[in-house]
Formats: sequence, C-alpha cells, structure tokens
Amino acid sequence: AHDYHALATFGHRIETVNDIDELVTTGLNELITHLHMHFAALAEIIGDFAVLRWIDGNLTPERERLLLRPIPLSTGAIGQAHRTGDVVLINDYQSFKDKPEHLKDIDFTSVLALPIDAGKSGHYVFVIASNDKRQRISGVDASIAQLFANRIGNAFERVVHLDEVKATREATFRALGVALEYRDYETKGHTDRVMETTMLFAEHLGIGGEQLQALQWGAYLHDLGKLSVPDEVLLKPSRLSFAEFELIKRHPITGEELCRNIPFLPEEAVEVVRSHHERWDGTGYPDGLVGDEIPLGARLFAIVDVFDALTSDRPYRPAWTREKTLAYLEEQAGSQFDPELVGKFIELMNGPFSG
Repeated sequence: AHDYHALATFGHRIETVNDIDELVTTGLNELITHLHMHFAALAEIIGDFAVLRWIDGNLTPERERLLLRPIPLSTGAIGQAHRTGDVVLINDYQSFKDKPEHLKDIDFTSVLALPIDAGKSGHYVFVIASNDKRQRISGVDASIAQLFANRIGNAFERVVHLDEVKATREATFRALGVALEYRDYETKGHTDRVMETTMLFAEHLGIGGEQLQALQWGAYLHDLGKLSVPDEVLLKPSRLSFAEFELIKRHPITGEELCRNIPFLPEEAVEVVRSHHERWDGTGYPDGLVGDEIPLGARLFAIVDVFDALTSDRPYRPAWTREKTLAYLEEQAGSQFDPELVGKFIELMNGPFSG
C-alpha cells in the first residue's frame, strides 16, 4: 500500500511537469528516496552507445567521471536491457562478467536496468544501483521501479506532444505576423526581427519562463489589428488625414479584440498588442496611459519596434545608423519611452549583441 501510494503521488506530481530535465530529476530523486538506493540514472540511447544524461545519488568525482563516459550497447546491463526490451536485475554485480571495460572496477553490489520506449522522444534505460551488500535490489524493488519507469515513459511522450503543439502554435502566430508584411512590403522581415530582439531584450532584463513566451507571441501578433485597415489607408504614400490617422489608431483595439478569440493567449501577449503605441508621457494611443500604467511588455516592445523601424530602409528614407537610432531613443526617454528601459536597451545594444 505504501509503494502504490508513493507511485500515485509521483504520478500526480509529474502530470504538472512540462520540462524534460525537471521530469527526470524528479523521477530519479523519487526512486532513490523510495527504494533507499544509492544511485539512479537515465541513459539515452544514441547510436551504438548509452549516455547517462541524468544522474542522482552519492557519487565520488572519480565514479561520476567513469559513469559519464559513453557505454557500448554490446555489453553490460544497459545494453542487455535495450537489446532484449526486458528488465535486467543483477544481484551480484561484482561477479557479473559482462561489464563494460571502463566499469569493471566500479563498486556497485547490485544493478537494475529498465528499458523505456518513450515514443518520439527516443529510447532510454533507467539504471538503479546499490553499493551496500546488506541492501541489494530485490524483485519487489524491480517491480516498483518498473512502474515508476512506465510513468516516466508516458510523461516523456506527453511532454514531446506538448512541445509539438507549442511549435505549431508558434508557427501559426508567426504566419499571422508575416502575412501583414505581404500587405505592406516595406516592413518585410520586421516580424522576425522584432521577435528576436524582444527576446534578447527581455532576457537581458531577467525575464524568463511563461512571461518570456507571452512576449514572443505578443511580438508576433503586435500589428494583428492592421488586418482591418483598408489598403488605401495602410499603403497611402502621402500624409494621412485626421480621419485616416484616427482609423490607424484603432488597430491596437482591433488587434486586442482578435486576440481575445484565442483562449490560451496570455494576458501579457494581449497587452503588447493593445498598448505598444502608448507613450510614457501619456500622449500615445489607444488609451493615453501614462508611465507605469503602460504594461511592462508593451513598454519594452515599443522601444524594440521603433528601433527596428528606424534601422530599416523605407521608400521615403534610408535606414538610420545604429548610433543615430540609439541617440534618438535616448532623446525620447521620458517622453515617448520608459527612461529606465531605454538605458537598459542601449546597454544591450552596446554589449555583445552590438555585432
């Protein structure tokens, strides 16, 4: 009952984990703790070798160096488990004759190897070992470890499927952004450039995880509302009339309305779409937000958006130099842009990214 309770708890926990490294680390730690073992690892099968990608347990530096070397699949417990697809339990590892050459002197007393077929994510072998003669791996331990391994394999497939869904979703958002460029040829390449620069800037500011993902999607979709702007206004070569400019100023609102029809789109992404034309001094649109009222994502994206526009060629002017553009951003700090963020952006542009 205790074993199955631990398995159920573990299964519930990993259902919320969508990162491969965290998933495996959690699994290895659970196995070592529950079975009172000294070592656990997950080996990835790469060609004719197994490579221990994740390791947990009490290891000396020398033992860890040995275990991190590629292990030929033609020999050893891991190779046998992979070749046969069966669980391999060696209760007297010191007497085991089929050890890989570089592991002949390792001091494990018993070893368990469990093959895992994780579908599209590849083939793996779980390895559990004890170096205590009084606590060798038992058949019951092997059965419990097999159940844990099955859960890990299923979770691997789930994570890979989620990654595929995310990749498809991102490609769709990018396609929407690029579609706008085909209406306005002078902005060709703008979508990818602003997305990449937004990611660099956000990471420079210490933004990561789900917030970073939201900013990426917001960058792709920032001008989505322009789909509703007539060509004669969007592509007009001369100065816009008051009425035409008022129509242009509605595109962030239309963009937000379109984004609200995407139920999983994070609020931070929607904020970029609606508020990236707001100005620090309150004279922007569509809401006339002032200072910190403007969402952070929209504030940082506004800088990136203008930087890319000014450093790109347009029919009515050649691209500005990086130096001239950065000077303009600094000049507009405190009026058009968040002054602190402008400083951080200039710092980024003058750093390693400057090439």
